[in-house]
Amino acid sequence: MQRHQFHANNRPKVHKIDDARTISHRDGDVSGWKWASNYNADEQTYTWTLSVTPKTVASKLVITDTAGSNLSFIKDSFVLVDTSGNPVEGTCNVSIKGQVATIDLGNVKAGEYRIQYKTKVSEEAIKKLQDGKKLDETQNDMRWTWGAEGENGGNSSTTPSELKYSMVSKSAD
Repeated sequence: MQRHQFHANNRPKVHKIDDARTISHRDGDVSGWKWASNYNADEQTYTWTLSVTPKTVASKLVITDTAGSNLSFIKDSFVLVDTSGNPVEGTCNVSIKGQVATIDLGNVKAGEYRIQYKTKVSEEAIKKLQDGKKLDETQNDMRWTWGAEGENGGNSSTTPSELKYSMVSKSAD
């Protein structure tokens, strides 16, 4: 326990009561959002960017990203990047189970963290587009949790602009 005495200069004077001290901190707020930045018609892939921004510290920050059924994650495409899209050092442990990718960033300090990755549009979806049908199930949902027990959380969802077959057909060039 600390006692504060205020002096004329309004600075607290701290008196130490005991020698052992445990300091607890509350994880700060974390905001986040995501977007599909481009579609590559030759590869039939979307590039996605996830962004999380802790205002102070965030312990055990984990992002769970769920892709629509017409999309599949490209496992080795996940990378931690700066705001210009350049790869940076840091923790970005990824596990994928079906339509869900879990990205563990560990303990992070204040700042913006971005993860980029790709999803492939399914062949079935491409066939639907060839038949002139509207493509559903391309949405992508992101949730994030942080704190000692994952007690804090947020979410963001996005659906890329409507695909048309002319966007996904390969050229002969």
